[in-house]
Amino acid sequence: MSIRQIGEQDIADCVEVIRVSFMTIAKQLNITPENATAFTAFNTFRCIKVKKSWKNSAKFLT
Repeated sequence: MSIRQIGEQDIADCVEVIRVSFMTIAKQLNITPENATAFTAFNTFRCIKVKKSWKNSAKFLT
């Protein structure tokens, strides 16, 4: 395994890994889309694409 910059074709897979990882914390702390809409577990593919366009580089996605 190696670290590499993600490409457009990788975003959906990356979003899913991030969402699943953060969902554990969301469940433990009772964080929901209603009380924390911007929490990482609730990011969507569309949301990440918008962030990407703002930063103009996939390597800076958060």
